[in-house]
Amino acid sequence: MNNDIEVCSDDSIKKKVSFNKVKYQFLAACCANIVVLGQGCAIGWLSPTLPILQSDDSPLQSGKITIEEASWIGSISSIGSVVGTIYFGLISIYFGCKNTLVFCAFPVAIFWLFVIFATNAWHICAGRFIQGLTAGAFLCVQLYLADIANEKIRGILGTLLTLSVNIGILIGYISGTYLPYSTVPYILMIFPILFICVFVFMPNTPQYYLNARRNDKAEQSLRFYRGCKATSCYDSIEIQQELSHMSAINKQKEIAGRPKLSDFFNKPTMKAMLIGPTLMAVSQFSGTYCLTNYSVTIFEMSGSSYSPHMSSIVFGCLQIAGTYVTTLFIDRVGRKVLLLISGSGCAVGLTVMGIFSYLFESGYDVSGLNWVPVVSLSFVIFIASIGLIPIPYVIIAEVLPQKIRLIGTTVCTTTVSIWAAIILNQFPYLLVNLQLYGCMWLFASVAVFGLLFTIFFVPETKGKTLDVLLDDIECQSLHIL
Repeated sequence: MNNDIEVCSDDSIKKKVSFNKVKYQFLAACCANIVVLGQGCAIGWLSPTLPILQSDDSPLQSGKITIEEASWIGSISSIGSVVGTIYFGLISIYFGCKNTLVFCAFPVAIFWLFVIFATNAWHICAGRFIQGLTAGAFLCVQLYLADIANEKIRGILGTLLTLSVNIGILIGYISGTYLPYSTVPYILMIFPILFICVFVFMPNTPQYYLNARRNDKAEQSLRFYRGCKATSCYDSIEIQQELSHMSAINKQKEIAGRPKLSDFFNKPTMKAMLIGPTLMAVSQFSGTYCLTNYSVTIFEMSGSSYSPHMSSIVFGCLQIAGTYVTTLFIDRVGRKVLLLISGSGCAVGLTVMGIFSYLFESGYDVSGLNWVPVVSLSFVIFIASIGLIPIPYVIIAEVLPQKIRLIGTTVCTTTVSIWAAIILNQFPYLLVNLQLYGCMWLFASVAVFGLLFTIFFVPETKGKTLDVLLDDIECQSLHIL
């Protein structure tokens, strides 16, 4: 059995990384992402459950919920996400990313308790706000993996976050559709509990121990994550060199002190801070999140007779498939190439959907083309899951300098919730004012903008150490700006 992982170095010469050296990094990444999977379950649960709560057979004692209550249930978790990202980002400064991740599991577990005992819509709203706090795990997972990952597999580990949340969403879709309302929370509560049970045994990152001036623990942690636990192992010299490099960076941070305002206002850092929120905005405003949340409405307006529940499940499967493709190629062809493929594919798919919708609204006979909405939107979801959806989460933890990485990543991750809240709130009004075809063409234009932004501003981060990337950005900034 071949235990090597094939990757590409910067000079495009294929090298192999022994799986034994990175197996504990994969283990830690899988364990860390269980909390993200649990959050995905809570997100996906809403889509099939909201119609039940709005029906005459609502399981709530107060009866079926109103449109206003449904609107709050759908949107309030985004507010919780903003609060959670900022809150957990701040406490990770003192407790470290690993310990903070354990705290992140409690809000989503509490949410399921609210579902079990809720008697009215506002109980569900309170639970949804608390569940949104777990979005802080998206930030902490990025930082945790950036600290422990070998640069040659950092992209693969980074995409596990999006893959995990997509698997969770699909589980939420399926369980909410086919299981009784009262049964679902007992089953899905397993994931945050399982996460706490397995992740609590993972060691803190070497950087955490170096910050605490516990060099012996830092070495033990680094040996664990590099698969070199014994002091007599073959790579001990390499371990010592890497530890010395980390210590040197840590001393530079201590000399430099806490981040200052001036640290953010220089060309390479300003450009790095621009990349994350912009890519997140392109990801949201290119319509991918709307397609997932408003798939039923979109299919109905397009003239498709496709089953609403099946559309959600199919979309969930396609998101998983697309993200899995990303894990296979992100460290082979690079982040930038996948972003370009994804952006151009989304632009084409959304344009085609817009053309079909325009012909349908204009009274043309498109009965022979009823397959176009299903195929084009499915293609958009799949191709977006290859690049536009998962890769921004990988890049933002790579392009920021070490000194401001925590603050910068917190800002970038918080913008995701802000952009999501805006587009989900405004999409119904866009449908009324622009019609479906206008929305599709607007989303396509955003995808084209993202394509151009990627070409001219986004650096390739594949296979590069985090401290080298800022030098690349500085050179590119001087060339462009």
